[in-house]
Amino acid sequence: MLSTIQTCTIAAKVSLLPVFQDYNSLSCFLSMPSGEVDMSGIVADILASANISLSGNKSLLIPKMSQNGSMEFLKVHKQVDLDMRAPYQVVYEAQEPSNEWKGKPHPNGIDVVLDLTLVPGVAFDRLMSYLGFGLGKGYYDRYITRYIAMALASHEQLLDSSISTSEHDCKMDVIVMLDEVVMVW
Repeated sequence: MLSTIQTCTIAAKVSLLPVFQDYNSLSCFLSMPSGEVDMSGIVADILASANISLSGNKSLLIPKMSQNGSMEFLKVHKQVDLDMRAPYQVVYEAQEPSNEWKGKPHPNGIDVVLDLTLVPGVAFDRLMSYLGFGLGKGYYDRYITRYIAMALASHEQLLDSSISTSEHDCKMDVIVMLDEVVMVW
């Protein structure tokens, strides 16, 4: 898997892309503990550098999955929103914000129109298909199709052969790696 330096390099490449620079609302799926590019660094960079605050003009939303297959997008304003998740609310080992923060319901941003979503994955192909962590519930796919989907990946995760997909599987719009950016436009 990628080192911290490599992950930071990918995050820096992402930050230079116009589609990233122009976003007003961004969702970032947090990565599983292994097999995916660690998204925590890019989330920290976004929170540190963007105008994300209660009154800011940019929004960062982190998905929270439920056992029944639905998903909420919880607004995150500062790194402390993620650091204060203890005890972690964990479904299938994915890290997510808790339902409450400072004794109040965590703001749900499901009504926010997202411009972009950042997606970790296990494997990708040049047809822009992706293989998630194999949960089979289609959590990501139901939401990714609504927005520009940008994957962060290692070069080893981009396969020469195509990934077997079904009709509900979505495609990425951009795949960002250390040495290459693949786009559909």
